[in-house]
Amino acid sequence: MNKSYFSDTTYLWESYSFTIDKIEISNSGDLGYDRGISDVKKKTPNGIIHEITKSVAVYKKIDGQWKCVVCIWNNDKP
Repeated sequence: MNKSYFSDTTYLWESYSFTIDKIEISNSGDLGYDRGISDVKKKTPNGIIHEITKSVAVYKKIDGQWKCVVCIWNNDKP
């Protein structure tokens, strides 16, 4: 997650947590993924918005370091 996500002054962050509930690494040791859940509460002019999102990130080992090559997340609410 980049810093600009937290620097939006339209909304004030009440709380943020992220939990990874699964991590798997390929047998070859060069690909892996994690699956996680974030819980966010934002203060808005209309009150606090509570969002729970799920995410999956895919990592590849490049030159001995893990690099995120794909990341996707979604919210259950419309």
